Amino acid sequence: MLSFVKALDPTIVLIENVTGLLAHSAAGIEMATVKLICRCLTVLGYQVCFKVLQAGQYGDPQDRERLIFLAARHGRKLPEFPILTHAFPKAARQWKIPIRKSDRIRPPKRTLGEEHLFAPHPAVTVNDAISDLPAFEWINPHRRIMQTQKNVTERKQRALDGISQFNVSRIPVGFVDPVPYRTKPQTRYQSMMRRGHGSLVDHHVTQAFSDLVVESTTLVPLRPWSNHRFLPPNILPQRMKRPGDSTNFYGRLDASSYFKTAMTAPKPDGNNSYFIHPTQRRALTLREFARSQGFPDSYVLCSAKSRASAQLKDYFKQIGNAVPFCLAVALGRSFGVVSAYEWRRHRRQEENSVEG
Repeated sequence: MLSFVKALDPTIVLIENVTGLLAHSAAGIEMATVKLICRCLTVLGYQVCFKVLQAGQYGDPQDRERLIFLAARHGRKLPEFPILTHAFPKAARQWKIPIRKSDRIRPPKRTLGEEHLFAPHPAVTVNDAISDLPAFEWINPHRRIMQTQKNVTERKQRALDGISQFNVSRIPVGFVDPVPYRTKPQTRYQSMMRRGHGSLVDHHVTQAFSDLVVESTTLVPLRPWSNHRFLPPNILPQRMKRPGDSTNFYGRLDASSYFKTAMTAPKPDGNNSYFIHPTQRRALTLREFARSQGFPDSYVLCSAKSRASAQLKDYFKQIGNAVPFCLAVALGRSFGVVSAYEWRRHRRQEENSVEG
C-alpha cells in the first residue's frame, strides 16, 4: 500500500485496516506497524492522522470497527474524520497509544464536551435492513434426532405462513433465480438498497452445509441471541462441549439489534458466529450478508469460478473484505469537503493574480 503511495503520489491518502494493527508489535516495538505507516507517510511528505471508526455510527447495520489513516500532502488541507450520524449502541473503542499513559485514540464526536453516542438518526437494525426480502427456511434432515409429527405439522404451517421450505443440497440453497421482493421498502435503508434495481431480488441464497450443521441450525430456538447452548448435547461435536469455554456457536441474530462483524467465510458453526437469521431457520443469504455491509442490490458481483457453489464462496469473501458502504460514503464526503475547499482556494488565488 505504501509503495503505491510513493508511485502514484496522490494528494490525499486513505488507508483502512483491522484494529488488530494497533496491538501488533515487532522487535519489541509497540504498535510497530502503525508507527511504520506514519513514519513512511511523513517521510514521503504527508501529514497523517488516524482513528478507529465504528461503521454502525455512520448508518451501516453492523458492528464493525476499522482503523482509518487519513493523509494529505504538506500545504494541502487534511480531511477531517466524519462526524457521527447514527446513534449506534456500541461506540468505537478507545485505544491506548504508547506515549503517555493518559493518551488514547479517541473516536470522532459531535461536540467538544463529554463524549456521548448522540446523533441525528437511530441505529439501523437487522430488521431495518432485510425485512423486505422473501422468507424461506432449511428443512431439517433429522440425521441425529428423529422427526416427529409435531415437526411435520410446524413445517407445513410455516409454509402456509409464506415461509418457503428448501432441502439443503450441494448447490446454493434458496431462491436460485431472481424473485419478487416480499414487500415494498419498509425503511429508508431498504429504499436506499433497492434504488434503481427493479422489482426482483437476486443472490437470495445460502451456502450449502453438512447435514449436521443444517440440523443444528434449524434446532436453534427462534429467540434473539440463542446459540449452541440451547441445543441437545448429543447433536454437538466435542469442541462445543468443553467445560468453561465461553465461545459461542450457532448464534441467532436479534432483529431489533445489529449484525455482527462480517467475516470472509461465515458459517453457523464458526467460533463466536452469529450468522443465523433472526426469525427463520437458516443461515443468512448472500443478499442479506451484502445488506449488512451496505451493498446496494444493484451491485454486480463477479467471479472467475465456474461452479455456482465456488462463485458463492467468492462473493461472500469479497463482501466480507469490503469497507462498509455507508462508512465509505461518509469518508468520501470528507474528501469532497477538502476538494471543494481546495477549488475555492485555487479560484481566490487566480482572482487575486488577475487583480494584481
